Amino acid sequence: VMQLSTYLAPFAHVPAFAIWACAVAAHFVLMAWFSVYHLRDFDLTKVYPTYFICYVGIVVASVSSPVYGLERLGSAIFWFGFVAYAVLLVMVTTRYAKHPVEEGARPLFCIYTAPMSLSLAGYLATEPIPNPAFACVLAVLAQLLLVAVLVRLPHFLRLKFYPGYAAMTFPFVITATALDRT
Repeated sequence: VMQLSTYLAPFAHVPAFAIWACAVAAHFVLMAWFSVYHLRDFDLTKVYPTYFICYVGIVVASVSSPVYGLERLGSAIFWFGFVAYAVLLVMVTTRYAKHPVEEGARPLFCIYTAPMSLSLAGYLATEPIPNPAFACVLAVLAQLLLVAVLVRLPHFLRLKFYPGYAAMTFPFVITATALDRT
């Protein structure tokens, strides 16, 4: 919804901004609810890459913030999402390394490619003068994560169909988008 609002902005800026602001607020509410619900009785075996969507997905606000002239807010949201990503990357990777993943959840691994690419896109969208070294590190890490997912993709495609296959859509699109912006 945040990104979709940007397509309305050239025609109806005020309503588009209202939609964007509501979507950003709703995402923060989602984060709060998710945190209370899932972290209260924390169990590492119930941690999946979908956690990235909740906490790092807010970086879409960074990518779309320039349309509304809110690059500084977008930058703050980027850093929030990036720090959350660093914490979650360790947590999710530890879960995958130490505990088996049921077959239906295995395609969710494809989500691994999205957060770093989304972070790169958010950083480049909100920084007036991006640090080339930092952007390069983000780009290289994003591509390494893409390769890690692509290596495992044939295995996932041999599984029977699961709704988790939906995890193969946005991650690849945002990876291409971030690479295009570098």
